[in-house]
Amino acid sequence: MPGEFLTIQILAVGVTVVAKVFGGYSLWWLIPNFILLFLAWNAYRMLIYERYLNPVSKLPGPSGHWLWGQFPAINHAEPGAPHVKWLREYRSPVGLVAYPGLFYSLRVMPTSTSTVQHVLNNTSIYVKPAQAVRSLKMILGDGLLTAEGEMHKRQRKVLNPAFATSYIRDNVPVFSEKALGLANTLLDEIKSQPAEGIEVFKFLSRATLDIIGSAGFGYEFNSLYNPDDPFASAYASLFQRQGSRLLQVVSNYIPLMRHLPVPRVLAVKRARKTIKDNATKLVRDKEAQPTLVGKDILSLMIAENRKAEGKLAEMELVDQVMTFLAAGHETTSTAVCLLIISVY
Repeated sequence: MPGEFLTIQILAVGVTVVAKVFGGYSLWWLIPNFILLFLAWNAYRMLIYERYLNPVSKLPGPSGHWLWGQFPAINHAEPGAPHVKWLREYRSPVGLVAYPGLFYSLRVMPTSTSTVQHVLNNTSIYVKPAQAVRSLKMILGDGLLTAEGEMHKRQRKVLNPAFATSYIRDNVPVFSEKALGLANTLLDEIKSQPAEGIEVFKFLSRATLDIIGSAGFGYEFNSLYNPDDPFASAYASLFQRQGSRLLQVVSNYIPLMRHLPVPRVLAVKRARKTIKDNATKLVRDKEAQPTLVGKDILSLMIAENRKAEGKLAEMELVDQVMTFLAAGHETTSTAVCLLIISVY
């Protein structure tokens, strides 16, 4: 099925044709007709194409509501629970399951290790969905996790040296130091609140942010002891579970909703600006150093970038910093929190 940009182009051509044919009609006549054309196009896509003409519709998997698809089931269940159910229920030799998401957009889920390996080894064919990329770029920028094709290859070439085994080994003392600081902080919290539970996740998030700050950029956030640190405050605002889940998901399909002057949208914009401004400062401070002697990711990345052909521009480096800040601390803190829950 043509992508959303092609859809917009087709609608624009349709309205242009109407305008040419009926040149005497006003803009107020064209706007409702554009809306009707848009609704008709999407009705065709949801009710006919996705159900009967899309090759993906031939794959095994659940059906769903004509408009919401399986979004209600995914939204109200534990994360991943519906997908595990479908994996078991619709397991097939092809190693794929298809299910309808919001607005009945069919999604494909690999269900075997061989299929996953095939997808990961052919990233030029299997690109990320536009909706997912838009959502990720709000937090990560145009970094390694959102780039595709040649841009991804170029970024990966510059970043590869930072993930050598020797580099990781050299940073083990940093991990140990921050982990010890986390343990001491939690003990202090327990002593001050003996009869109450404590919110472990916020301390895990601060500790992992300190780790990526030190090991990743040679910068001490000290957010474990200073929760008002700009990075810590911005990420706390960015990842907090507030506002309408439906609004967040629908905005992936209708980008205009990200510009509505509602509290959650404004809070995300402020947090992202804070993160980007501070990430830019980190990059510029490092680039100003004539000789880079640190073993952090940013130093290695800039050093490699200086001698690479087709080197990354400053904003590409900033986007890498944003990527590693978010992916390097929030995912780890969440995983450790789930581990604690599982053994509690």
